[in-house]
Amino acid sequence: MTAPATQPLVLFYDGHCGLCTHGVKFVLARDKAAKFKFAMIQGEVFAKMVPESVRQNLPDSMVLVTPDGKVLTQSDAAIEVNRQLGGFWKTFAVLGSITPRFIRDGIYNLVARNRRRLFAPPPDACPIMPPEYRSRFLD
Repeated sequence: MTAPATQPLVLFYDGHCGLCTHGVKFVLARDKAAKFKFAMIQGEVFAKMVPESVRQNLPDSMVLVTPDGKVLTQSDAAIEVNRQLGGFWKTFAVLGSITPRFIRDGIYNLVARNRRRLFAPPPDACPIMPPEYRSRFLD
């Protein structure tokens, strides 16, 4: 899949997962350059941006689509998010990228398998979003 280069980074997340919701809040608080847009994996934007043939093989946690259309998952997505946040967080990206993928994805998958037991799901009601963040959500 190829997206126009002017597109933002789009971080798709499981809207029913407490850990994913905390992850979105983490990125929002640190993304001063507003490089990221957000949308739920369960939403229409995900279905429109990511072809069905690709969606079938994706985890239901976090998925990052880059401006050039690359779809990153698991530790690759986490590394790219940290790299894009820059500053101190870029150090985590460097450390992660030198760690063999089977190790970092193994750790990611361990957390992902247990995330619903470890983190309470977000409340059903939509949280009150400060106006400066509303435009960053695509659905």
